[in-house]
Amino acid sequence: MGQMRLYVGDRSMLDDARLALMYVAGFEEVPWPTDAQWDDDDIVLTRSVGDSGSVYCPWPVGGRALQMLSTGCLMERERPYILTVELARGTLHRIRSQVAACVASGCDVPDDVASAVTDAMRRLGRAVALQHQPDTASTAAHEAVDLAVDIDARLSRHVARSALDGRQENQARLNTLLGVHLGSVPLDASTAAQVAGAFNSAVVPLGWRELEVREGQHDWSLADRQIHWCHTLGMRICAGPLLQLDGTGMPDWLVLWSGDFARLLSLVMDHVRDVVARYRGRVHVWHVVSRVNATSLLDLTLQQRAEVVWRAVEMVRRLDGKTPITVSFDQPWGEYMTRTQVEASPIHLADALLRAPLGINGIGLECNVGYFPGGTLPRSELAFGRQLERWSVLGKPLLVMLTHPGGCGGPDDPVPATTTVRRAWMSPPDKAAGVEAQRQWVERYVPLALAAPSVQAIIWNQLRDTDKPEFLTSGLIDEHGKSKPALGCLRRIRQEYLL
Repeated sequence: MGQMRLYVGDRSMLDDARLALMYVAGFEEVPWPTDAQWDDDDIVLTRSVGDSGSVYCPWPVGGRALQMLSTGCLMERERPYILTVELARGTLHRIRSQVAACVASGCDVPDDVASAVTDAMRRLGRAVALQHQPDTASTAAHEAVDLAVDIDARLSRHVARSALDGRQENQARLNTLLGVHLGSVPLDASTAAQVAGAFNSAVVPLGWRELEVREGQHDWSLADRQIHWCHTLGMRICAGPLLQLDGTGMPDWLVLWSGDFARLLSLVMDHVRDVVARYRGRVHVWHVVSRVNATSLLDLTLQQRAEVVWRAVEMVRRLDGKTPITVSFDQPWGEYMTRTQVEASPIHLADALLRAPLGINGIGLECNVGYFPGGTLPRSELAFGRQLERWSVLGKPLLVMLTHPGGCGGPDDPVPATTTVRRAWMSPPDKAAGVEAQRQWVERYVPLALAAPSVQAIIWNQLRDTDKPEFLTSGLIDEHGKSKPALGCLRRIRQEYLL
């Protein structure tokens, strides 16, 4: 049993909901199950291991939205750390490491960024020197944190822009796919026109739940229509996912076979065979399985879930030997591991699957940013780019699927009982602020993904607010059929960079 103690002082900085999201992770950034409790003005983090690690904490930055920040690597000790000082120290360490990497690669660092790093280090130094006065040190460190987060954003945008300029020197227009999930209802004329202008590809959902509402009775009409529409416009098609292992994409009648894995597997194979036999030669990527790391599908064990993936991929490859195959993972940072004991982290599970001779051609990362539980907690641009680099080590092209709230979406909004996400991570004061926050996030983060050579497809995972209740307000079209500014931002990105 290991413990870390951190002094906060102002308990209003971390309410109970935020406290529950704190965790400790090791060198590989894989979370350990962590229990966080108040002890007077200290937070005590308890784990089953006693190794050194970094503390991850949701922190209000500059009076704006919360962001998941982390300390440097801390050893266990009886004397409390001052949380704000350690968050500033960890954030600035990663920024300085990125600056050093830029210099080593020949990428110039803007003078204003370099001077801001010097200023932030000066503030951190003052905070460190004042640790005998914890409250004063916390105030100084808070200023350093705010400045460091601003530097992170500016430096990341500069690095992304430099990388994109470098790629365009060799190829004026990148062949990266920029797509959108078409949803489970037909496109009206207005929406179809907006999608056609903004994207060069589309996701045609071929989920089991929609295709086979009643066992043995398929309805192919919407999928046929969507595929025909994409072909008419010359759009690339990512088909699937055929299976979604968190259970939300499975037909309700499948629960009848929850205790019979052999029968369940047979039904899965029948579904995959039927879909591939119908659409082979008409799609460009098979998204065979999503949320491979989910743990809720009919209480299957890790070994059983792995067998479902293996058999499904094998079936697709046997029926269609040419079209690339992708499987995807939800919550790539593994936040769900902080409260649930699981056998493997997302990236370790992906590595194990790729080592098997299955013929998987690409890896998908699903990042529903700004939602909890069930989504990805907001991270800085530098952390986002570092996570993409980490997954690129697997040596496969990445398909990045994104959503972000684009409205209020607060805890008081009516939410269907079946949704996996109970509330938005942050609640903008009004709808206009939420819509603008979504636009700004797209403007800042999508170019980061586009700049990564390993990323070959970027998918906005919800077209309309009315498509998926689990991710409230994350669509590009609102409930009245009006496009949001984020859609225009994606259109400009395509026009500037893509074929």
